Amino acid sequence: MDLDNTPAQGNGHSSTVPGGPGSGPQPAAWQDPSAALHEYVRILVNRRWSILLCFLGVFLSAAVYVYSQPRIYRATAKVQVVQTVQPILLSEQRSGAPQVSLSTQVKYIRSSLTARTACEMAGKKAVPPLTPEEIRHALSVTIEEPDILAISVEHTDPERAALIANVVQDAYIHQNTALARAETTSAKQFLETQMEVVKQDMQRIEAQIRRFKARHNIPDSASQVATTTAPTSGSGVSLVEMQMAVLAAEAELDGLRRLLKSVPPTHRVRRPVEDPVLEGLRQALVEAEVELARAQSRYADTHPRVLAIKDELERLRGLVQERAAQAKVAEVEEPNPLYAALVERVREGEIQVEVQRARAEALAKAEAKKAPSTPGKDPKAFMELVALERAKEIAERTYGQILEQLQQVRLNEAQQQGTARRVDIAQVPEQPVHPTPRRTLAIAALLGLVAGLSLALLQELADTGVRDPDQLLMRTGISSLGFIPATRDTARTAKIAARSPRSPVTESFRTIRSNLKFAHLDSPLHTMMVTSAGAGEGKSFTATNLAIVLAQAGVNTLLVDADLRRPTLHRIFGIPRTPGLTTVLTGETPLREAIQATDVANLYIIPSGPVPPNPAELLESKRMRQLIEEMKEIAEIVIFDTPPALVVTDAVVLSPRMDAMILVIEQGRVTSRAIAEIRRMVEQARGKIAGAVFNKVKSGASGYYYYHYYRYYYYGDHNEGDAQQRRPAMPLTALDHGRNQSQSKGPDEEA
Repeated sequence: MDLDNTPAQGNGHSSTVPGGPGSGPQPAAWQDPSAALHEYVRILVNRRWSILLCFLGVFLSAAVYVYSQPRIYRATAKVQVVQTVQPILLSEQRSGAPQVSLSTQVKYIRSSLTARTACEMAGKKAVPPLTPEEIRHALSVTIEEPDILAISVEHTDPERAALIANVVQDAYIHQNTALARAETTSAKQFLETQMEVVKQDMQRIEAQIRRFKARHNIPDSASQVATTTAPTSGSGVSLVEMQMAVLAAEAELDGLRRLLKSVPPTHRVRRPVEDPVLEGLRQALVEAEVELARAQSRYADTHPRVLAIKDELERLRGLVQERAAQAKVAEVEEPNPLYAALVERVREGEIQVEVQRARAEALAKAEAKKAPSTPGKDPKAFMELVALERAKEIAERTYGQILEQLQQVRLNEAQQQGTARRVDIAQVPEQPVHPTPRRTLAIAALLGLVAGLSLALLQELADTGVRDPDQLLMRTGISSLGFIPATRDTARTAKIAARSPRSPVTESFRTIRSNLKFAHLDSPLHTMMVTSAGAGEGKSFTATNLAIVLAQAGVNTLLVDADLRRPTLHRIFGIPRTPGLTTVLTGETPLREAIQATDVANLYIIPSGPVPPNPAELLESKRMRQLIEEMKEIAEIVIFDTPPALVVTDAVVLSPRMDAMILVIEQGRVTSRAIAEIRRMVEQARGKIAGAVFNKVKSGASGYYYYHYYRYYYYGDHNEGDAQQRRPAMPLTALDHGRNQSQSKGPDEEA
């Protein structure tokens, strides 16, 4: 066929022009910048069900999970842990005490002791009663900088969650305060015990005084009378007073000795464990501060030396703080300061007793030389009474001192609050923290969409079916001639180019015709065959309508049904199958008698004839070669409809005798491997592939810009198509001159 004179019929939206028959991959033609976007849209449209199912699967699974889970509520109470420790009475103020570790406090809060204390404090407020296991299971503690501990409780009951958080907070503060008051409480208990002992001694002495006075009939003022009538020495001090002083000193000494026996010589206190590393760091810190003072006296504050020393100071301070926080506290046994004070008082009392005794003996010797005492007075009785009164006075004074110390200790105990401070109490939560339907479903929707898109991309990568010209060219090296949109009623649209010249399908065949013309300007085509990889891809439909649009363009076209296994052209055109190609090949019928006219001007057809037992041998015979040459003399273009190339060898056998082969591909059905195998067989047989035609293309499926023109009708060639369709069929006698007449026409006449 000489397509040089065939007018190009198109609408301005031409597809990629193939490089030539059997050519390899061609340089990429210009594409719309939106082609990549259209490709993604195509993938989304084609894989929409996979994306939707994957999305719904993930989303519905998340929804079932969310709404089947129990609602969990979280209540949070907060406490502050301060880093200062108040000194305790009766012990010196300690320096360098370790700072409170927040991590240790977290362990205290989560301990079983705190849980049991919380259960006791909750009491009847919790119904059913709380258990330590329930508290520890629901409890979590987090550190909020710098010194806040958040006590959180998660529970299915919001009120119970708030109750647990608050009682745990109370239990922790109670334990922290009790620990801080431990030493003060110990001192208080000791003073209370000693006060009770002194009180009993005082009561015992008072009872002795009452019994003594009753036995000797001494009135309450007798001691004062005795002192006024007692003999005196030359210095004005009576012997009775001196003896009473001795008795008083002895009584005070006895009281101190009894008190000393009840006081332990040592007591246990909590002290930080000595850390040589910490002491070394402190020494280094002092040396660095001295060095900084020296440097600042010589240099400015911005001097590198001063700045370096300041950096070193900051580093050492950080190390000291870190090491001090890690310091351990241990209970050590130390001398009891109260015991030491009592020992000193006992020694002083013993000395005082000896002094008083010596003075009393000296006074007694001096009195012996003088006159005897006043008759009727009993100095010994008065001296014993005065001694008892003196012992009572000492006991009362000791009792008052102990009572004063006890009151001071109680005051310090009340002021000692520990290191825990209440910051916020837990409120009954209104919204659950788990599950969170909105957040979970939003994440599930996002994950479902991502999973669906990923699945679509994987399916696209795993899909070896050829769907567009780029895939075809990249995978097989075959160019595309055009697209044929999918039609619903195949029987009524078998000759759609003749029945509906304005349809998008007809326009697609005109585009294929134009592409064939431009692809073979230097080597006009006279014979071509149409085949496919498998059955049902539309090769006969393509061959029929391509022949019709060629005939409508004024080209004398001969359509040959070379599918000798499943012939269909005779049914499409409504003509008898015999005589046909097989009868011509076997010599039963002359070629001219097998050619039948159609209802389309310039289009003639040779049906298949009877189905032979050996189609491949007939197509490969010398008679077939001669017959092809005869057909080329009769018509400008001869189109052969052949069987599928992968099913039988008929198409491959016939391919080297054709000027070109057109491969019909059902979009997405045929794999690139099958097409590559067809190309290999055709090239091995020395045939030529002009290009491929995508058939049964669904609207929007290709995603390529040159398919959009299928969405509207073409108006340029319809009048010409109608005129060509109204022409009378060319008589058979004119076939001999058809080719010469067509070649003699100019381009203007063809148009």
